[in-house]
Amino acid sequence: MSRMMLIIDDLYSGILDPVAWQRAIIAIADQVSGSAVLIFCVNPSTATILRDEAYRVDRIEYLKYLQHWVKKDIRIPLGMAYAVGEPVFEHRLMPVRSWTASEIHNDYLVPMDSPWLLAFTLHKAPNKVVIFSINGTRRRGAFDIGDGKRIAPFIPHLRRALEIKDRIEATQIRCEALGSNLESMSFGVIILDARAKALEVSAGAREILKDKTGICVDSDGTLLLQDPAGAEFRHWIKNGHPSAKNCDGILQIRQSNGQPIGVMITRLPEMATSWIGSEPPCWMVLIFDPDRQISSIIEILERDLGISPREAEIATHLASGYDPEKIARHLHISIHTVRSHLKAIFAKTGAASQLELVTRISRHPSTIAVRHFR
Repeated sequence: MSRMMLIIDDLYSGILDPVAWQRAIIAIADQVSGSAVLIFCVNPSTATILRDEAYRVDRIEYLKYLQHWVKKDIRIPLGMAYAVGEPVFEHRLMPVRSWTASEIHNDYLVPMDSPWLLAFTLHKAPNKVVIFSINGTRRRGAFDIGDGKRIAPFIPHLRRALEIKDRIEATQIRCEALGSNLESMSFGVIILDARAKALEVSAGAREILKDKTGICVDSDGTLLLQDPAGAEFRHWIKNGHPSAKNCDGILQIRQSNGQPIGVMITRLPEMATSWIGSEPPCWMVLIFDPDRQISSIIEILERDLGISPREAEIATHLASGYDPEKIARHLHISIHTVRSHLKAIFAKTGAASQLELVTRISRHPSTIAVRHFR
């Protein structure tokens, strides 16, 4: 494989491999005996660096450039006149005497031994310009059109690789944000492959699997549910849809205390089988534990209604179908205490009756799962 093809291969490998990426960038600069290499994104109207990568650069000196000299770099506004992919160097931008007499040349670049530049614009927009630049030492001398032609074949590949890196980074950010939200949910989420083997298990799901009976992940990774929900679950996975007797698509696993755990199953969009990796995700399982839901709702009602934690706990149980006597037994307090708390809740919320309070709470989306699985 030619040297050029090896560099291009490293560019694309470098989308996911930082070592290959750095190797490719430095190898491109070496084609013209360059020294420092920069890829930076700049706002042309403010001369603000929005993002940058620097290779073979003294970091302290480079920080001086970012903090002070970038605003005095007379090459940046002049280079804006050239098209994307066109080589730019000092001789094309201005008379050599104008450059060698400039402040940035004499006070910053010459002491750093980086007085010459070969640059290519990779992207141009009113508020963002992306530039790939190679610096040259005094000994190396000024760049010329021949140097530009040697680097030009790499520029489309560099630009394409950056575009792919952008897409991957954006996808990673979205996935991380989604994952972070799922981790904080009061319900559990399990992603299964076509054979019901767990690929991903959220923090909420891990806690439910640890604390509750009737649902677990087997040693081989298979999600298991206690019968009769287990039989329905196996039918669902095998046939791709729930049985006729389970038209609402929800399974319930009864605990020893009589409380149900709700399980909802939904098929994920079909994905192509991976070439080499594991089976693609096929099912998403949502697990609702009323005890966890109540805890979450208590916090929400406490904040939204401006009531105390105990008052929010009583209001949540009231909205879940408990009458005051049952609330008293469940919380191990007297019926008189429950009624005192309800009176305080009415005063703070302006509700005139239990019905009005329950109606207001029941309209809150956070209570839906608890109401359904009670």
